[in-house]
Amino acid sequence: MTVTQSGNAHLFRSLHTAPAPLALANAWDVASARVIEAAGAPAIATTSAGVAWSLGSPDGDCLTRDRALERIARIVAAVAVPVTADIEGGYGTDAAGVAETVAGVLAAGAVGVNIEDGTRPPTELATRLAAARQTADRSGEDLFLNARVDTYLLGLGAPDARLKETLTRARLYVDAGADGIFVPGVTDTATIAALAGSISVPLNVMAGPGAPTVAELGALGVARVSLGSGVAQAAYAAARRAAPRGTSSAPATTSPSPRGSPTRNSTRCSPTSTDVGRSARAARTTLTGVQNELAHEGSAFVNFRHYTFQDARSPAFRWVDVKCLLFPTAPVDDAELLAALIRHEQFRDDYAGGGVDPEGLRHGPYWLKAVTPDAYESVGREEGDLILRKWANQFEDLPVDLAADLHREVFDRLAAADSIYCLRELGDEAMHDWGGVYGEFHEFVLIDRSAERITLLVAADD
Repeated sequence: MTVTQSGNAHLFRSLHTAPAPLALANAWDVASARVIEAAGAPAIATTSAGVAWSLGSPDGDCLTRDRALERIARIVAAVAVPVTADIEGGYGTDAAGVAETVAGVLAAGAVGVNIEDGTRPPTELATRLAAARQTADRSGEDLFLNARVDTYLLGLGAPDARLKETLTRARLYVDAGADGIFVPGVTDTATIAALAGSISVPLNVMAGPGAPTVAELGALGVARVSLGSGVAQAAYAAARRAAPRGTSSAPATTSPSPRGSPTRNSTRCSPTSTDVGRSARAARTTLTGVQNELAHEGSAFVNFRHYTFQDARSPAFRWVDVKCLLFPTAPVDDAELLAALIRHEQFRDDYAGGGVDPEGLRHGPYWLKAVTPDAYESVGREEGDLILRKWANQFEDLPVDLAADLHREVFDRLAAADSIYCLRELGDEAMHDWGGVYGEFHEFVLIDRSAERITLLVAADD
């Protein structure tokens, strides 16, 4: 039987049903697309991040239109099932550029596209969506236009106003011609149900840590579930694990940074769920008689004073210090990892030049007595998220670029963690060099076993 674009487009639309959501494993090249098709997938979505990484480019509208379209065409030609393409913001500087990209997607044989708003004004995405719809209509081809709303993914706006803002954007995008609304980053069941009940077109969410199962999402009214870059991340992680262990003389390698720009005033840690590569491990020394010492992967320092607030007094002296370390695949329990972290030089060098004496005492800007593994208490993901969002958002809506950096360096890592530990209140034992450490000091340790990463995250206000 001959497969036609119109037939595939009709099939693709019919797969968007809430009781049994369309589950999409996102491909990034011909091989991954064929593997997904052979596994029985009724349709394939591309991952813009995975495509960009495979071509040596960062994610975030850094890939050229021609290279993106060439990859989409190759994937469409290699499979018989419908293909929908993630085209980020449209690979164009304006609506006319997006229209040109969409014409190329249709010429490649794809039946759908994702276009995201990111940090753009919603009206700008609405204009881009309208151009995409007009281009498809003029071509006579059916195109499923999926509009991505990044309010939750990027932590845009005040948390208590985020649902209302998402619904406002969704209505604007549907009026502009969107056939579906994609809201990545949302995992709360009540919020998902509210979105599904209030959006007039199929709702698409992303699977991932903390998210309900596909069946549960269907029961909530979700019609489409995507893995995003997760499959590509897993594939590259498998390659990393299969690679021979390096030596101390082996060069470290790092993948391109997502979104194309580093966090302000930072040497970026490798990204979490939004990135692909991890730095190669350096040689390990022994911790407990086996090769399981931690290896520093990267650091980030987000200084609120480097962002533009409406009220110049708002950021005060607020900052987030993030240090990422890799641990070995050999089984290591949480207590051993906490002990190894405390002994590590990156822990001793924490807090903008402070440190820890051999006895375990921090010095420098903060003096924290007797930092031992039992000083940390386990907390749930929701509690940790609430503490850090309350700390970050207490003044006003955060600047968009700061919110994006915090989402990537803080909240993505929190969401991916299997175990979360918080340094408990140390009372009079915790002293700043000009007074006590009170409610504006938060230290978390995040253990992500799938990435073999332990992250020390400190949010404070000097």
